[in-house]
Amino acid sequence: MHKEAYPISIDLHKFCTRNDLRSFIDTHWTDLIEKHLIPYRGKKRKIIRSRPNEESNDFIFQQREQGRTTKEIKKLLKDNLDITMMPEEIEAVLSHEKTNRNKNLVIPT
Repeated sequence: MHKEAYPISIDLHKFCTRNDLRSFIDTHWTDLIEKHLIPYRGKKRKIIRSRPNEESNDFIFQQREQGRTTKEIKKLLKDNLDITMMPEEIEAVLSHEKTNRNKNLVIPT
């Protein structure tokens, strides 16, 4: 188990400095270290992240764009989608959605 978690170890001299260690790793990474790590690394897998609350997130974001307050959104969530959320959770969703939607924004030229 330990060999799988940490397949390479570096023994340090008691007078070794941080710069010595960095310089050793920088110079020997490709020729010594990388070739020993290859067998322990599996095939690269593409990770697809799902958005389990996509419907509620879209609803919250649309309501905020219409100018509703957090308290109003909380009540609408309960009435329309039967979801109970704290105001802090709604604000967190809005903040997260705002950054994600701005990243995906494409401005035509």
